Amino acid sequence: MKKHITIAALLAAGTALSGAAVQTATWTGAAGDYTVAQASAASNWDNQTLTWNSTSNPLAYTFDCGGSVTIGSSDDRWQGMYTSDGGSWTVSNNTNVTIYGVNDRTWTGNITVAAGSSLTINSSSLQLKDGTYNIDGALTIGWDIKFDAAAKGELHTFALGSAGTLTTGSRLYTDGNEIKFTGTVDLGSGSTYVLRQRTLFDGKSKINGDTAADITELFNDSITAEFAGLSTYDDSLDADALTAEDAGKYFLSTDGTNIVLNYVSAIPEPSAFGLLAGLGALALVASRRRRK
Repeated sequence: MKKHITIAALLAAGTALSGAAVQTATWTGAAGDYTVAQASAASNWDNQTLTWNSTSNPLAYTFDCGGSVTIGSSDDRWQGMYTSDGGSWTVSNNTNVTIYGVNDRTWTGNITVAAGSSLTINSSSLQLKDGTYNIDGALTIGWDIKFDAAAKGELHTFALGSAGTLTTGSRLYTDGNEIKFTGTVDLGSGSTYVLRQRTLFDGKSKINGDTAADITELFNDSITAEFAGLSTYDDSLDADALTAEDAGKYFLSTDGTNIVLNYVSAIPEPSAFGLLAGLGALALVASRRRRK
């Protein structure tokens, strides 16, 4: 009897494990605009036994048809687009994909957008966590992007190539109102970021009916940075070599009811000793001229 129970338990475990396998799904349909029902048709995928929107059967999507594919609309949103642990999105071969999804979903898969390609997810907020995000093309999210590493400890890798772009229609944030990359961020060769002024807090904001006296909104273009170290793509600069004169200076100030972060480029200033020495030299020259 015990032997039969053990065998039954092993079979049940094997069934459970097999049910959690990643489903691969490559788009085989043509470029064009599709309703959610049309896009979900088995004829548009190389895998015709897909289970949509299942956390126990994560999906690994690939779009590489070389054209533009739009799925859904503001009135027709695709819930099946979301993956869970082990799932992924890959867009390549100069393919542009636009998805109308459902707001406030959690993303725990990986995202790869190759150079020349784009992935746009409208009408959605995404929580990116525990994944690897390689963006050499363009990733656009229609609402909030939340980096959330709370569930498994760390965001692994977020790599933004030299031609890559990350765009959000609202906020890029974490629960602590800061952007903290606990993995790595690679801007790639030739990428630059210039900060002049960013509004951190707006004293006149209203959120969900609250007044300014009740809550202060963290603006979409606000920035909080935390660096354990700094290096360029070719490792020619490290944290020890970066000085305030190299990076310029940042300071907080007010602008009306707003709190803003300002950046001022460094301007070399003469030391007090050098200034006194220069004045002394001028006095000596003037004294000699008077004697003559």
